[in-house]
Amino acid sequence: PAECVIAVEWRTIPGQDPDTVKVELEKLAGATVAAMPGLTVTVETGLWRAPFEAIRDLRIVTTVF
Repeated sequence: PAECVIAVEWRTIPGQDPDTVKVELEKLAGATVAAMPGLTVTVETGLWRAPFEAIRDLRIVTTVF
């Protein structure tokens, strides 16, 4: 059978965790499967790093934003 692989990079924000992100991606995949009978989708997670937040008053942050 034909196969298509889609890689998605999702950068977590403070308050998100990898399980929450996977659930969101599975919901999107489920909606696609519902619209396309016969389609099979597998969601796999890879590298995960803890989210971080920049200190808002740093010069680099105020310059960029």
